[in-house]
Amino acid sequence: MKTNKILKVMCIIILIIILIMISFVGIYVKDNGRLVNIIKDFTTASEFGVEKEYLFSVSEAIETEHYDVDGNLVAEEDVDEDAEEGTYTTKDVAVNSDEVKTAENYNLVKEIMEKRINEIGLEEYRLTVDEETGDIVLKTGETFNVDNIINAIYVQGEFLLKDAETDEVLLNNNDIKNARVGYYTDTKGTTVYLTINFNKEGKEKLKNISSTYIQTTEVKDVTAEDGTVTQEETKVTKNVKLYVDGKLIINTYFGKPIENGQLQLTMGQTTTDATELQNNLLAASIEATKLSHGILPVIYEVVQNANIMSNYDKDTISKAIAVAIGILTIVLIYLVIRFKERAIIASVLFVGFTALYLLVMKYANITITAASIAGFVFIELFSIFYINKLLTRLKKYNINEETPKNIINKSMMKAIMVLIPVLIISVVFALFTPLGVSSLGIMLFWGILLFIIYSYLFAKTLLLNFEYLFEDK
Repeated sequence: MKTNKILKVMCIIILIIILIMISFVGIYVKDNGRLVNIIKDFTTASEFGVEKEYLFSVSEAIETEHYDVDGNLVAEEDVDEDAEEGTYTTKDVAVNSDEVKTAENYNLVKEIMEKRINEIGLEEYRLTVDEETGDIVLKTGETFNVDNIINAIYVQGEFLLKDAETDEVLLNNNDIKNARVGYYTDTKGTTVYLTINFNKEGKEKLKNISSTYIQTTEVKDVTAEDGTVTQEETKVTKNVKLYVDGKLIINTYFGKPIENGQLQLTMGQTTTDATELQNNLLAASIEATKLSHGILPVIYEVVQNANIMSNYDKDTISKAIAVAIGILTIVLIYLVIRFKERAIIASVLFVGFTALYLLVMKYANITITAASIAGFVFIELFSIFYINKLLTRLKKYNINEETPKNIINKSMMKAIMVLIPVLIISVVFALFTPLGVSSLGIMLFWGILLFIIYSYLFAKTLLLNFEYLFEDK
């Protein structure tokens, strides 16, 4: 019986020591002749590294409009650069009129930008707007490759489907529900496409347009010089032009009526090259993000793209962990002096719990912020407090009145009852958008969950078996 208890104690301690070694030392494998730690690193917020800052300002650009002899506006792509002087009259126009430069529009731009950023999946960011100048500042971490998708955030996102001859607007942003990216793979390669989903009104418009702007065949009578009349077939197309942010995307006609309210556009060429495929997917994602949340009422431009170094870095985290370990070591030494053998086992359990907690922080991608560090410290201090209370009770109990099992079970239940309100608060915090608040909630949630699981799987079993050995002794 005593031998079984010793074996259980030794097995659990060995498992905990392995866990500690993996967490604090790592697992090293050879990679190109050198040893590399395959244990994942911490995910840190921008406050512990480089922060990217973008400044978007209201564009002051001037564009030149061309008009024909009848005073009609000529599309940029239709302007004949080699036309004789006097063919067109021109007019310089500001891309942003004074009427659109309002605080209301600036806040609307910020709102649409936030929706685009959230769709991209940029978790850590701060977006502020100056209601007087319209300047918008985006701050985000270096971990996300935001430079490649910045166009999806600040460009206007204007969608227009026009009659190719009259420039009549047939569909615009008000008709769009959302846009999504898809791809199709066959023996020739992979084709990326952008699917624009229209709302109820836009769906009906698209159905009518796709039934009207088609290719038809006209039959005409042709009279030869000898008076012979023959019939000649001619293909006639009624085209539409699709523009995004003033850029002509395609000039085409429809092959058949579209009744499902979806317009699919091919992005790039069918390819088997991985790099080209990623570029096509990125381009499609940018267009989808731009079109899914409305058009910016004001045209912006990027006037600053800066990297701002934080006062802290990952070395700061390592130093903070080292200081914390030093303090905890002193506390554990105090417990060992006070509670002797029991405290040694409890210290092994505590260090094992800390090691497991650190591993979960890495693999659950918990972002390390000042707030989440505070959550980690809270769980660690609570664990120390719990150990102290439990060891105090085990040192003073009377075997004739209470068993070690009852003491451990009651202590665990009291600890869980204290942690339940904190667990509920942590879940609420985790749902908040600000990274500091959400990271604190996630850190507390995982800490409490691990505390409960670890206590029952490791701590309870080890303490019980050791306590009975202690009593036998």
